[in-house]
This record gives sequence, C-alpha cells and structure tokens, in this order.
Amino acid sequence: MSLKFFDKLFQDFSKLANNKREYNVEESENAPTNENLIKTIIKPNISYKYIFGGVVNIENSDTKTVYELMINANELELKELSEKSESYLIESKASWLRTHLSLIYHLIFDSNEFKGLKKIYNKIIAKYSNLIFELKDFTLFQETVLISILQRDDLKVEEIKIWNYVIKWGIAQNSTLPTNSEE
Repeated sequence: MSLKFFDKLFQDFSKLANNKREYNVEESENAPTNENLIKTIIKPNISYKYIFGGVVNIENSDTKTVYELMINANELELKELSEKSESYLIESKASWLRTHLSLIYHLIFDSNEFKGLKKIYNKIIAKYSNLIFELKDFTLFQETVLISILQRDDLKVEEIKIWNYVIKWGIAQNSTLPTNSEE
C-alpha cells in the first residue's frame, strides 16, 4: 500500500520554509553538521521519496515502522502524512494497537494530535478499564497519566481494586515504602 500526499506536500514544505531554521533532507544517518550552522534532521523512517515526491510505500513495512513514521511525520509537522499513517493503523492494525496499549497511550496522552487514536483508546478504557491497570508497565505511568485515568467517570472497575492499583503504583514510585500493601 502506498500513501500519497501530493495535494498537501507543498503546504508542508512552506511551513518548513517559513520557519526561521533551515532544513535539509538527508538519507544517511551519518550526515555531518554543516559549517554554516545548517542542522540536519535525521529521520530514518521518513523516506526522502516522500519529501520530494509525496509518496510513502508502507506495503512491506512492519506495523512498528508505520507507527514510528506517524510520530516522525508529526514531529516534522507533516500533518497529512501523520494523519494518514494514524488512519492506516486504526483501520488495518487494530490488534497491534491493543497489544501496544501502554506505549501508544503515553504518546497520545502527551500530545494534542492523534485524535483518532485518542477516541479508540477512550472507548477501550471505558469498556475494558481493567486492561490499563493490568498492564505490565502500569507502575511506570507518569502521575499525570494516572490522574487522567482516575478522573474518568466511566471506569468499570470496583473502587477497592482501583485503590489497590493506585497503592501498587505509589509503592513503585517510592522505593522506601514496603512492597507489601498490607504493611
């Protein structure tokens, strides 16, 4: 599958050109820094063919590569590429999105972008609230992420279980606390 973006390509270039910084496109990860203070953006998951031709072939790409493409395109303010990559993941890779719930939840929580993913994850959390609390890396969630989950009024988990998860999270944040919640 190829994603095509000809209609927005020059608008995206215009945004970069109007930025007070100068950008060059390099395919190599080992590109040297220019003596004219021109910074090189190294994004190996964004092909130079997209930058110059507006086409990204994701047919043989694994899902993680498409996910990273979405993130990198968002960082470079290539909005259409980011949105198309997000749509592709939602429409074609739902099981991968469920499997990587924690990774993606961190990303979308910290961003004003990825509205489609936010909508899906809000539905998942509302319907299967225990999934978020039972993640292996739940205790690694930032405090703001945990608070955003706890502020929801549609969680389908008993309150006592939520408190146990919060205690488990708190213990993980402070190594001086006893690891046994009974203590």
